[in-house]
Amino acid sequence: MSHLFQSYSQHERNMFVSAYETITCLEAWEFLKQYEPPENTGFMFDTNPEVTRIKNEIVNAYDSHSGSSLASTIRMMQQIAKNNLYQSSQ
Repeated sequence: MSHLFQSYSQHERNMFVSAYETITCLEAWEFLKQYEPPENTGFMFDTNPEVTRIKNEIVNAYDSHSGSSLASTIRMMQQIAKNNLYQSSQ
């Protein structure tokens, strides 16, 4: 899994690896693969209970997120899900 984030800074790698591991523990890859947040909220302001659960757990695992970094991290995880990259890393 760490190969997915090699081109990023250490800080970004830490954020992404933490989110990746959290989503794996939550078994939320299939949800992210299928889910699209509302256009008017994106992930940042999404109130879907499963998205809220994922966001809360990501923040619990890595508490240095801003609202923007959290939303963009989840968006990156969604792309990993949609491209089935999480399956090859397990």
